[in-house]
Amino acid sequence: YYGFCLDEADFISTNSPETGVWFKQQRTDSVHIANGVDGDIFNPERSYETPTDIESLSSPIVGYAGKMQEMFDVSLMTHVVSELPDVNFVFIGQELNPNWVKPLWQHSNAYYLGDKQYTQLPQYLAAFDICIIPYNQERQHGVDPIKFYEYMAMGKPIVTTDIGAVSVFKDLPQVQVANSSD
Repeated sequence: YYGFCLDEADFISTNSPETGVWFKQQRTDSVHIANGVDGDIFNPERSYETPTDIESLSSPIVGYAGKMQEMFDVSLMTHVVSELPDVNFVFIGQELNPNWVKPLWQHSNAYYLGDKQYTQLPQYLAAFDICIIPYNQERQHGVDPIKFYEYMAMGKPIVTTDIGAVSVFKDLPQVQVANSSD
């Protein structure tokens, strides 16, 4: 749909620097606007009620909030989940390709809780001990995922693969950029 946007849009903005460079080559009036979040909604100082579908899980809880599609590294997560049987892994969001992520749900410590309303997201993030972004580096396209900023706003430790713009934050103490499944 990029071609359609180039031809029809009066204004083009991107949230990914890499996509912004591509659009800029096509239309010099395109603008990169970095992601951001509402600090009143994602506020680590607030008290959030634990969602009922997660309250029975013991810590540590490692959580992912986002779409599960081909960019989501199922092989990586299947390996990590099997290597850490005493850790509960919670996944919320749309399964854009249920067959893609199906191998992950075979593990007793992997919980897919479905797609959630955006208004519920802070409650889930507050219940996670660690937040993850397990994207396949070869399938990603310079993404700058909003979930990264939501995780950061909630003050959560983050483990992410080396994707897109997250490397800018690699020196922050709560950010760990993983270069391997270990």
